[in-house]
Amino acid sequence: MRLFIVMAIFLSILFFALVSLSDTDQICCTWSNIRYFDGNFPQKIEFNYDGTYATYKYFNYLDIFSRGTYQITKKWSDSEGYIWYKIIMQDLKKGKRYELARVHKNGRKLEFISKKDNYPSKLNSDENGYCIYWRTTLVYELSP
Repeated sequence: MRLFIVMAIFLSILFFALVSLSDTDQICCTWSNIRYFDGNFPQKIEFNYDGTYATYKYFNYLDIFSRGTYQITKKWSDSEGYIWYKIIMQDLKKGKRYELARVHKNGRKLEFISKKDNYPSKLNSDENGYCIYWRTTLVYELSP
């Protein structure tokens, strides 16, 4: 009887974990760009599953530069396989920002543009607020 109860609890926990992680999002991970040196953009950003994020001025720093919350207000895939997001970011340093973001179809590159007043209408690399990051992996030869 005890074995049955232990197995039931174990299977319940396993099922809950699988259901919880089945809807994980491509944007939730650590992204980095070590080419950002001037301090205008952080070299590392972590998007967490709980709707929080943290930025780090330099890739190897452990001290958080800024932290806040984010909310995905719209998500869609285009015909080429890119995943698009409209995101509201909120933190104490920069306040509220609206972002249009795109994760590339291979999942390794994140681009976004940020505005203070409204969502950007398009992702233009020549505009102020445009950023590009790569998924941080332990396999450094996969990074650009």
